Formats: sequence, structure tokens, C-alpha cells
Amino acid sequence: MRDYWGDVVSSGSFSGDTCVPAAPSGGWKPGWYRIYFTGPLTDAVYGNAYGETTVTIVRADSRFPANTGTGPGPDDVEVGIRGVLGMPPPRFVVLSGRDYAADLADAVTNARAIKVGDIDPARPAAKPWVAFTSNSVDFVRLPNMVIRPATSSVDGDDVWVQFDPGTSTGWKITVRVPDAATVVETFDNLASPVAAETATASSAYIRAFKQGSTWGTPAAEPAQRLTRQSWRGVQDVVTTMMAEGVTHFEGPTNEPDLNAHTAHMMGIFHDCVKDADPAAVVMGPATVSVDDAAWESFAAAIAGKVDVISTHWYNALSGGNLAVGRRVIPAFKQWLTDAGIGSIELWDTESNTVFTEQGNVFHWRNPAVSLLWVHFAEQYGIPRERNPYWYDRAHGFNTFPAFMVNGCLFPHGILYRTLAEETFGKPFQQALEFGTLAEFMFLGSVFRTSDAAAGVAVLQSASDMPGATVTLAVTGMTSGSLTLVDCLSRESTATVTGGKVTVPVRIEPTYLRLPGGVTVDVDHVLDWTEQALPGFGVQSRQAATCTLGGVSAPGLNNGAISSKFAGRVDYWTATTTVPTAAVLDFSTAYRFDHVIVWFGPPVSWAEPSVGLTFTVDGSNDGSSWTTLATVDVSDEATTTPWVSSATQETWWMPQWIHDVRLPSVAEFRYLRVNVTAVSYGAEPNVTAGTTTIAPNPPKVTFMEITALCDSDL
Repeated sequence: MRDYWGDVVSSGSFSGDTCVPAAPSGGWKPGWYRIYFTGPLTDAVYGNAYGETTVTIVRADSRFPANTGTGPGPDDVEVGIRGVLGMPPPRFVVLSGRDYAADLADAVTNARAIKVGDIDPARPAAKPWVAFTSNSVDFVRLPNMVIRPATSSVDGDDVWVQFDPGTSTGWKITVRVPDAATVVETFDNLASPVAAETATASSAYIRAFKQGSTWGTPAAEPAQRLTRQSWRGVQDVVTTMMAEGVTHFEGPTNEPDLNAHTAHMMGIFHDCVKDADPAAVVMGPATVSVDDAAWESFAAAIAGKVDVISTHWYNALSGGNLAVGRRVIPAFKQWLTDAGIGSIELWDTESNTVFTEQGNVFHWRNPAVSLLWVHFAEQYGIPRERNPYWYDRAHGFNTFPAFMVNGCLFPHGILYRTLAEETFGKPFQQALEFGTLAEFMFLGSVFRTSDAAAGVAVLQSASDMPGATVTLAVTGMTSGSLTLVDCLSRESTATVTGGKVTVPVRIEPTYLRLPGGVTVDVDHVLDWTEQALPGFGVQSRQAATCTLGGVSAPGLNNGAISSKFAGRVDYWTATTTVPTAAVLDFSTAYRFDHVIVWFGPPVSWAEPSVGLTFTVDGSNDGSSWTTLATVDVSDEATTTPWVSSATQETWWMPQWIHDVRLPSVAEFRYLRVNVTAVSYGAEPNVTAGTTTIAPNPPKVTFMEITALCDSDL
């Protein structure tokens, strides 16, 4: 048996059909464990079979539903395990408003069995919801064109739409109401889908929306009835699920474009749901990203059509890149504010960027990045109750394997349960401020009870940085001890001395419990001086001309951490061969005593590689180099199958941010970061990189290099 960190904690042998692993020293502790059965069970037909599964141990806590003991079956993770783990409830998917009976029956069954509810009354309500992923608004389709009802009051059962060649050119659309024989509107000589959009904007019955810029050769089409089928289907789902206590309904479809067509559908979907039950809550538009300038105009187009803004926040944190989130989310919220809907409740109803199983390789620590997003979103008004983990379980979409359950529970379980335990009864109160540059390396928040009787500080690093610490200034206590809780619910003690406490920080959350009357703020990070904190700003004070692999890379040392999705233009990418060097030319001699290196954060579909071995060098002529520091983090960049034919597994967590402290102050005109080994994209090595479903070649990728000198601040 291995634990969450990959360490062997128990081993032995057994016979029969029962295995009782020997307890490790100190007994079994809360955490996540993986057990491997390496002696084969031999079958005459199938040969040798091996087994593995996982065990999750949580602290006994009566505030959460008890585990049923049945284990994750087809629906257990949806309706039972989520509650045990303190996770928000799931969405119930209705694939079509026209063919919904089977999906509705499943939703009713699961709604009746769900064990989540509002577990924590002090925090925002946790509610399941129904998501319509297609056909929630009636339509008639033509190549590169779709016809919708003009308004929600149009009864599509009475509307027929005929397509014919235009009298002179293009297409003709004929509208017949209330039967197939009575012509009420004609739109002739339509040269393009755009022309059809413009022409039908004044129709009393239909709206045409382009699905492309051109359409095919005109040919007569049979008259099609618009129908009211989707309207009736949505209303049946709403009425049925409201009776089951499910009050939230998301539409109009799954990940539509940000355009007039989607806004129109949103309005009809809204009216349909409200007509079924005015108390129902309408969510939407379920678009795929918030990092799209089209929201600037689209937000106004859906004003009054939604009670909740729900989106899929893919790429909002991009592999843990806090700079992306700190740019994307404020901009998105400002667009909503400008449209007059800034106060509407926000939900993230689907997102993930880093998965446990990437292709055919298991990355057991990757769920920590999911927790980073959950934590980060709390700071921007999206509590975890409105930010459910997705996907829940294996779903057959194997090129996108984000699930947390595939026959056994992945490490998400213990990480979420610990978060729920430590923040129970404690809504988000404030974000901790780390200052320039450090705000892109660390994330911290304080959660506190409404009566301020208890609180907890939650700390994470954006990149795994073994040995990293954050020192907090403590108010209300000058000396004594506070309780630390790690990501696995294991407690230890942190000592307060002189009104300060130093906390070890990794990419997994660390929790510092705060008694009533005790507050904390950031004093400093790592071994940086206090001048590196808020208001002072830290970056290379002397401009440098930069090259990477001999090619100009002007943004490599501009003090602006890349805030784009991984792999885009402001990630500086060199050749796939190593060694490859990034060189900064400061024009004159420049003093520095530590260098911060940002490689691109690897995400699951994986563009950037991270440096595994590199040196920091100095030179005054650009050709003769003095090595100032050597970094080697290659020892953990390994994978192994638990038996020779099994899937590759790794406990490697990419370190893509390095704070390289020099032994003494250096003074050189040129600074070089010479990379001699890199990961294979998001995989630790070539074995995993060539095994994965979507292999990504290795390449040397940087976001930023910053040279600092504490003595000059």
C-alpha cells in the first residue's frame, strides 16, 4: 500500500478472499491509499489477472452524512459519496427537451436518493440542478441555418416553415400559420444566412440564425413544422423536478456561442421555465469560457433572461497560473457589471484543467490543482457550493478523462473532505495579500464564522515548491501555538513567536486554525525580506534584452507574468532540444542574489514542459559563463507500472516556479538560465509521454525570469 505521497506504508501477503493490510507505524491515519495485489490470479482462459484499488480514510465527523459502505457504484458518487466528502451536489443532465423521458426518470431517482442537501447552513446553499444540454428551444434546421420561434408566445405547433429557391436568387423562406396551407409571411431572394437573419428580424413568428456564412445550392425543401415539443418537454421536466425539491434549471444548451442566437434561446428558455413554475431558478447560458471579449456585449443581451449566471470556467486558472485568473475573472465580472447584471449569482457548472488520469497515465497528486481553483474561485464570489467538481466519474470520453471515480475513489475525496471539515460553518471572509510577484506564486484566504468565534487560514502555492513557507503576522497572540491541518486531515502544531508564525506551503491546501480574536496577514514569503510585500513591488529593476534559444523573447523579463491560457503567444517557447538557454542582457553590470524562474504550467492536454535540471549562470561578455546555482528536480520525474503490463502511475507534481537563491550577491551584465533537461510536456518522462493518448513533445517553455537583490531594496 502506498499513501498519497507515494510512500509504501504497508506490505505483505494473504490468501483467500480477504486482505487485512498490516497497520503502519502509528496506526492508520486519515488519507488516501492505493493497494496493489501483485501476485497473479491465474485463469486457464485469460491468463494472469492482477488487482488494485484505493482506500480513503476520513475523520469521524457527525456533521457529514455517513458512508453507506456500498462503495462508488454507477450512481453512488453522484448521490452519496459527494455528501460524505462534503462536496456540492451534481447536475442532472437532460440531453434533449424533445426526448427526455429516460433522463428525467434518472434525475428523479437520483434526486430522491441524494444525501447532500444543505449540509453546512452557515455557508451558501448547496443545490443540485438540471442541465439541458440540447434542444431546449424548438427549431427547424436548414444547412447553415436554424429557425427558432420569434418569441416565447409563438406556438410552434401552428407554424410551418418552407424553404425554396428564391424567385431571382438565393433562397426563399415561407411562413405558414396556423396550418400548412395559409401563407402569412414570405422572405425572398435571400443571398446568405446573414441576409436571412436580417430579413426575419421583423417576423412575428420566426427568427433565422446563421450557422455559417454561406449556404448550398437552393433546392425545394418540404414544409417543416416548428412544433412546441421542446417547450412542453422542458416544462414537464421543470414541473416534475420542482416536486422533487430541485429548483435550478440550466440552459439553453451545452456551451453555445456568445452571439445573438444564444441570447435569443436564453430568453425563450427563461420564459418556458418560468411559465412552468415562477419559483424555478433559471441558470445560463452555460458557455465554455469567460475569457472572451464577446462577453462585453453579450452580457447585456441576456440581462433579464437569467437568475444565475452559469458558465464553464475552463482556462480561468490554466493549470494553476494565478496570473490568468487574476486577469480573467475581474474582467468578466466588470463586463457583467457594465451590463447591469453584476450582482447576479455566479456558478461554475463545469470546468477542469488538470486531471488524475491523463491519457493512460495516473497522476495521483493532480487533484491538488482542482482544489487550487476551488479555493481561488471563493475569492471572486463563487463558493464551492456553486463550483462542483466535474467530471464525477468515468464517462467514456477517454480523451478527456477528468473523473474522480473509476471503480474506486481517486484522491479528490480526501482533499475535498478536509476542505469541507476545516471551513465548516465558515464563509469566505478575506483574501490574503502577498504583494507583487508573490501574488502569482501563493494563494491564501481566511474563512470565519459569523460570530468570529473561530476561523481558518487556507494557504496554497500555485506550483509545488517543496520547502516553501509563508510567514504570517499574528494579531491577538504574540506567543503560543496554533493548530495546523494538512490536506489529508492530519493535525500538527505551529509555534507563534514574536507575533509571527511560519507555515509550510505546498500546492495542496494547508489549514491554520484561528481562535476567536486571532487574525493573520502575510508578513513575508520564503526567505524574502518584508520589502518584497504589498506596496513595494518586486521585479528586475534594470531592463533586460532577452533571448531564448538564440531567438528574441522581449517579454521574458518585463515583470508581467503571462496571463494567457497555456501555450499562447506570451509563453516563450524554444526548441525541443536541450540544452537551451534563456539569456538576459542588462546592458551594464547588475546585482542580484536570487532568480525566480517561471516555466509554463503544464496542463492535462499539455503544451508547456517544465525544466527538470538547469543552471543559473552569470557573464560579463556573454560567452564566458560562471555557474551561480544548479537546480535538479529530476529525481521525482518518474513513472512506474505496478506490474509490468499495467498503466503507468506517478506521484510527480510538476514544479514550474523556482525561487533560486544564490549563495551570495552576484554582479554580472548577463544572466543565463541554461536548461539541460525538461519534462515530456505534462508527463514526467518519455515513457509516460509516449504512452499517453495525446502525446505532447517536450520543449523548453518560459513565462518569466526575474532577477532580484534583497540588499538593493
